[in-house]
Amino acid sequence: MQQIVIEWFQQYQEVAFVISILVNVIISIVAVIPSAFLTAANVYMYGFTGGMILSFIGESLGVLVAFWLYRKGVLKWLSTREKEPKWMNRLQQVSGKEAFQLIVLLRLLPFVPSGAVTAIASVSSVSMGLFFTASTLGKAPAVLLEVYAVQEVMNNSMIGKGMITIVAIIFLGHYVYKKKTRKV
Repeated sequence: MQQIVIEWFQQYQEVAFVISILVNVIISIVAVIPSAFLTAANVYMYGFTGGMILSFIGESLGVLVAFWLYRKGVLKWLSTREKEPKWMNRLQQVSGKEAFQLIVLLRLLPFVPSGAVTAIASVSSVSMGLFFTASTLGKAPAVLLEVYAVQEVMNNSMIGKGMITIVAIIFLGHYVYKKKTRKV
């Protein structure tokens, strides 16, 4: 997928940044597609700093558009689900400063799905402005880490491979933990 995006960027260089932002918005709306391939294409085309800025803008606009669409009814069914993780229930019940802090925290945690945070926040009483500000603050370090990891992997460095391995171990550990706790 990364190579396809790079080819689009090269073919349409004048509007490649717009394509990147639109693809990031689509990724945020769909909520299950990882953005690492797009981040890699951004870094390839625009370098570390340019790729990071473009990825950050795209992800920030993406969560804003997704939140707006979800709030308009795309994911209203989430509010009627009976069995939700505690953090989802908590996010639906908070507002103000507490909601702001919770959204920033959830954006910082690598194992919490970004789309789930957006969807749950959209059916809560959180305002769009508060959600956008908290999401943007939480996404800043996450995007920086993702861009750094992608660049290191692209450079075939041991640091990049180590970061990918650590993230994979965290995800695997979280999955195994969840599986074991559900059986009890």
